[in-house]
Amino acid sequence: MATKNYKAGTYINKKPRKTRQGKMCPICTRCTDRSFCKHRKNIKLMRKCENCKGCSDKENCDVFYINIQNKITVPVAVDEYTGRQIRKSFSGKTENDAIYNSVKYKKDVEDGTIIPEIKQTIPTIVSITEEFENYKNSIGKTNDNSYITNMQTLDRIKKNSWAFIPIKKVTANQIKDFLQEERDKGQSNSTLKKDTQMLQRAFNIAEEKKYISTNFFKGAYCIETPKSLKKDQKTTAFTPEENMIVLKYLYTHKVSHKYEYLLAFHYGMRIGEILALSIEDINFETGIIHITKTTTKNKKGKVTIGLCPKTADGDRELFITELTKPILEKAIENRYPSKENLLFAKPDGKPYTDNALNSCFKRICEKAGITSRVHNHKLRNNFNTRSVEVGVDYDVLKVNAGHHDIHQTIDTYADPQFEFRKKELQKYVEYVKNNLGNLVNEI
Repeated sequence: MATKNYKAGTYINKKPRKTRQGKMCPICTRCTDRSFCKHRKNIKLMRKCENCKGCSDKENCDVFYINIQNKITVPVAVDEYTGRQIRKSFSGKTENDAIYNSVKYKKDVEDGTIIPEIKQTIPTIVSITEEFENYKNSIGKTNDNSYITNMQTLDRIKKNSWAFIPIKKVTANQIKDFLQEERDKGQSNSTLKKDTQMLQRAFNIAEEKKYISTNFFKGAYCIETPKSLKKDQKTTAFTPEENMIVLKYLYTHKVSHKYEYLLAFHYGMRIGEILALSIEDINFETGIIHITKTTTKNKKGKVTIGLCPKTADGDRELFITELTKPILEKAIENRYPSKENLLFAKPDGKPYTDNALNSCFKRICEKAGITSRVHNHKLRNNFNTRSVEVGVDYDVLKVNAGHHDIHQTIDTYADPQFEFRKKELQKYVEYVKNNLGNLVNEI
């Protein structure tokens, strides 16, 4: 740690009088502009006044008690929890006296003549979490978009005063009450899970660094994520009928972001991946689209093009098909120029946001007569559902979706419809009938 060169100095200390006395001080009397200090009503601003803050005329000041002090502040130890320097101030009749007192203190500590009383800063839930999230972001473990999301979770926790006191003084009931209040507010299971995981991580770090002796998130009666009062909204695909209604509407109407939605329909790509496509990602000669990045947000909330896809398996290649080739050609023909050479950019060259396309898609579906809940991600679910229904191989779907595990593709994004399930289960009925014949009716 870099050391600072500490110097002794003469300081003017001013303590406000309870009641003003005597005549107005000569400096204020001569002042031609008292609007800065609200006509001497604002003490804080008076201290900042260029004429007033350097004044040491204690005999004629009607506002402050003035004390001239010779002082030096030096480091005396390091906080074992935060690693920061702990400083102590020494004063004297002269600057040399202040320096002498500081040197004598250090010598007395080294000799064991005195035992210094050093106040240690015990980290709080907020300080522990901020340090950890900044560290993860600095090494690239989380991108700026995830950092913003995590900070939003911390903002909810910050609304509680116990988040700012030493973590060892926080009680289990305070944590439980907070999680219960969030549950009573109607927070979703995903939100409650984020809150619990962030608090649990803070306590795990505190336990690891020996800030605390008891971890409320361990043991048989540990604090767990409460179950939301709201029912989870399952991501579902369009019905076969809705699917064709929306597709026909997009093909036959002039609507905003037509090409983006059609690519999502025919590829099952994430909207962020579509919005991050550049001309260099599309190769008509090989018939391949390279998915290498996605849109994201930096710490200021500004949309940017990320340097990598959402997940490790998101880096993949998709085939240009008879359905997508004309869409890509039209998109290239009608695109706006941009710094990143994007396929889809605003007129000013900046990338679109996921939210902008989500709002637009809802309006399109409403005009097309769709009454079910819609959003951008429904298109990803819809592609995988339709693909399962027509018999596309599961491993092909997994690679196409950019998933590591086929179960994630099927369990999360494939939603076989009622008629399809009925038709598929009929295969078992036919199998039994073919082997038992009329016996099935002779029970």
